Amino acid sequence: MVSRVLKALTAKDSNDEAQSWDKQTALIVLGNYFSPDKKTAGGPTQQEIVVDVLTNMVYPPGKTPGTGSALFIAMTIGNGLDEESCSAKDADGKPSSVAAYTVSGGNCGTSIYFCDNDRVNPFKYPDLSGLPTDAAQCKKTFKDGKVSYKMAPLAYILIHELTHTLEVSELPFKKAKVTDKLQATDDPAYGPQKVRALRDKPENGRYAATKDVLLGPIENADSYAWFVVEAYFSLLCHERFGAPTSNQMAPDGVCANGPDKCTLM
Repeated sequence: MVSRVLKALTAKDSNDEAQSWDKQTALIVLGNYFSPDKKTAGGPTQQEIVVDVLTNMVYPPGKTPGTGSALFIAMTIGNGLDEESCSAKDADGKPSSVAAYTVSGGNCGTSIYFCDNDRVNPFKYPDLSGLPTDAAQCKKTFKDGKVSYKMAPLAYILIHELTHTLEVSELPFKKAKVTDKLQATDDPAYGPQKVRALRDKPENGRYAATKDVLLGPIENADSYAWFVVEAYFSLLCHERFGAPTSNQMAPDGVCANGPDKCTLM
């Protein structure tokens, strides 16, 4: 997914109609989640940062296609059933629906854990092979023409968690990794509607103090994940989808708190 989106996003301008449509589509979708031309504190543009983050996911250190990213060599991806974070409480002290979380930057390297317990089952997200593979299937599955949870495979969670890793996000930011951005309401920006709202209104107390409110989307993991999901299926289906009408981020049955209440850490 990431490789296909990145290829379209970074393609050179071309007279080839198909290639040109792909690039324009990737840029249009990028603008739904980020402010591509905006610079933060005199640094790179948001588009440049997004390209760096996605590149770190799929390319080896030399930044050229081929063998894939070396970060997976030393990374652990496993079941976090017995891990404390899978039993985290929400702000009200009630058990939360943590579907996955990342531990990065310690002496043990990077680990991504999927929680699978009586409150959450991330493996109810479909594999990519269980989603449309051509435009005809897209018309049947995404018949309302809107961005929705129906586009999100299990890989959506992995993309979200990868943006938390220092190997992926430390280099472009030169500082703290990508987090789960808190909006002005103190709600994490999860889900297709909330991440788009974060792009439109990124400010909260932390950034208002620095006057650098444009940081919002590029420091939010779910913004990257939903950008890739929408861009991938826009390219695959050869369709530019309408704005989401729901913030549901998971199929029914994934999270006990509700399909719009899943937590990714």
